Amino acid sequence: MRSFATVEQEISVQLGFAQNVPAAASKRLTLGAQEEETVYFAAAEIAKAPNPMAGVYFEVLAPLDDLPEDNRYYLAPETERAPRILLVSANPESEFYVRQALEIPGAPFRLSVIDPNGLEAAPLASFEAVFLAGALGVNRSAAENLLGYVRSGGGLIISLGEKPPHESFNTLLEELLPGKILASHNAARVKRGGLTMTEVDFAHPIFTIFRDPSHGDPSAVQSTRYFLLAPKPDAYRLAGYEDGNHALLERSVGQGKVLLWSSTLNLEGGNLPVRSIFVPLMHQWVNYVRRAETARTETLVGQPIFLEEQFNVASALEVSFPNGSSKTLERLPAPVYNETENRGFYMYRQGRNEITYAVNVDRRE
Repeated sequence: MRSFATVEQEISVQLGFAQNVPAAASKRLTLGAQEEETVYFAAAEIAKAPNPMAGVYFEVLAPLDDLPEDNRYYLAPETERAPRILLVSANPESEFYVRQALEIPGAPFRLSVIDPNGLEAAPLASFEAVFLAGALGVNRSAAENLLGYVRSGGGLIISLGEKPPHESFNTLLEELLPGKILASHNAARVKRGGLTMTEVDFAHPIFTIFRDPSHGDPSAVQSTRYFLLAPKPDAYRLAGYEDGNHALLERSVGQGKVLLWSSTLNLEGGNLPVRSIFVPLMHQWVNYVRRAETARTETLVGQPIFLEEQFNVASALEVSFPNGSSKTLERLPAPVYNETENRGFYMYRQGRNEITYAVNVDRRE
């Protein structure tokens, strides 16, 4: 709390759970001119909320106040949403195995699939991670789209194909790649059955769960063909092969992360897709690189509310307004609600789905 008054005054801060009922708790404090103080409410007080998903509000009452309209501030609980993953498929077999892993029943992801030609115009900001499976090449516009996405916090996973990527691949993705991709290496000629993945960093978040063999055994992974990599100085080696070459590299770029798997994710490159570790390993890759997202449940008076993906705008949707009234919306042309002229809670219901959005007065005015 901060007082912008020129004199000392007593202020009451109230905690409430519903828009039209008395406050559930309050704190009183004395603030001098231009002073500020932090006000705490105990967890037990907040736990009294009859419906935690309906939100809470804080209201400030002061004797001297030039703008009382912004004294009440509404908060709605943030809700986690299924991470959206974009799979850019350049190899049907790799796509099959990755989809099997990420769409297995109970998996927490929402997967969209495009071919590499769609990467240039893809709205990458709508996804928590991008997975290039069987990558062969990208054009300059697609590379710039990926670079901006990762720099702003997006996660990128790259696995290679049977054929060497185009010569421009290293050049156009130079700012993203953890290492330069070199020649193809036929590991089956070195050792029958391929080379085993070794030197796994079990302290890294990706591999920590595999300390328990019941989650999968990295040493069961054998690659028959992979590409030699020349790591960049700021890249981190997460796993290698028994001949000393690199299996998995990581690099941070801006606010995002990039993983580079030196082999394929199909049977042309080894046995990984048919080993028990494959599904949990794909989940670990995605969960590690993806940016954390929560549904935005707060906006300002006059600004639109963007409805979350669990709502089907083609079906009826019930909305409750700050004044206590409600109505049924039979159909929305888009997952956006624009009638937010009043501050307070807007609660949307459809079947078992229920989300509260908080609309506040812009405190900068």
